[in-house]
Amino acid sequence: MVGWLIAFVVNLHLVRGPVFWSVFAGVPEVLLALAAVACWMPARSAAGLDPLVALREP
Repeated sequence: MVGWLIAFVVNLHLVRGPVFWSVFAGVPEVLLALAAVACWMPARSAAGLDPLVALREP
């Protein structure tokens, strides 16, 4: 939230152009979705392993 507020204020004071709300809100949503998938995929594969077997293997 603070990052969006700072970016918005900088955009208003320095750029003085139109604010494209679809880009302003869409880019963080895409990055959040990408980060969620990047965290979920390894966690999903690790959940299928037996911890004792994984610890015994070198």
